[in-house]
Amino acid sequence: MSAIAPKSAPPRSVGAAPRAQPDERGVAPCMADVRELPAQAGGRSFNLGLDPGANFSLLSQSELDALLKTHPQWPHAKGAIGAANFWGQPEEADWRLLRIPALAAGKTVLTGVGVAGISQSAVDFFRKRAGLETAGLIGANALLNYKVTFDYANQKVYFDQASKYQEPGMDVVGLVLRPETDERYTVIGVGEYQGKPAVPDVKAGDIL
Repeated sequence: MSAIAPKSAPPRSVGAAPRAQPDERGVAPCMADVRELPAQAGGRSFNLGLDPGANFSLLSQSELDALLKTHPQWPHAKGAIGAANFWGQPEEADWRLLRIPALAAGKTVLTGVGVAGISQSAVDFFRKRAGLETAGLIGANALLNYKVTFDYANQKVYFDQASKYQEPGMDVVGLVLRPETDERYTVIGVGEYQGKPAVPDVKAGDIL
């Protein structure tokens, strides 16, 4: 991730114009870390914040449900497994995960993007922070193949593809964990894939 200095030449890749509420002069202000981008996936359109500091992408549960209803063949699972395991909060054990084959963010198409469904209260928090309608955020897991450049002066974000790594579908250890102060981990949930526990011999409350 980088930021362009004022009056310097932007990268040569195609950028996307971020969205923010305009001020009285009609100029969209820069936000410190998160930019809102117009996004499309599976025939649906919404705004998503761009947050490279988040380890996983988040999408409102209502949008995730709508995508899964029309695309039931997309890989999906229950439980914040792998990179979706943020903090070990109880609700992460029930998060729904979905792998979106193609997510258009502005003029850039991100492929194989894993998203976790979040509650309406979480969406409302992001909406208040952004100052406009939003359905979630694009996290670092969607940006592994890209150098992301913020051009604050020209209100653009550029994506330069640096590699072609493809994440495995849902091939991760199916445990949702909470780190403890004594360096141990508590299992708060076991992920489910195709309706079955991913690790049947482990139960919530087990200590690792």
